[in-house]
Amino acid sequence: MRFIFMVLLLLAALWRAFLDWQATIGEGYAFRPKSIGAVLSDSFPTVHDGLVKLLQSTGISWLWDPVGTTILWLPLSLVLAFPALILWLTRSRGRGRG
Repeated sequence: MRFIFMVLLLLAALWRAFLDWQATIGEGYAFRPKSIGAVLSDSFPTVHDGLVKLLQSTGISWLWDPVGTTILWLPLSLVLAFPALILWLTRSRGRGRG
């Protein structure tokens, strides 16, 4: 099950990187991966505003500025590839070894 999850994360990361590459190669720019915030705003335009309003209404708006904005600037393909890499590095080497 862990292997399947790792492969799915890696395939999603590669697919996102491919889509980003296709988008930037047509414009003649260097490869620029899309951030989580850009993909989120393209897919669900009202989520960003709703999340900010939710955090401000609960009194933890201090969490949004340093943490939330930093996460939204991260490239989505790297965020998907990082857990896959961690799962690959922590896999068991052999079934018979104890």
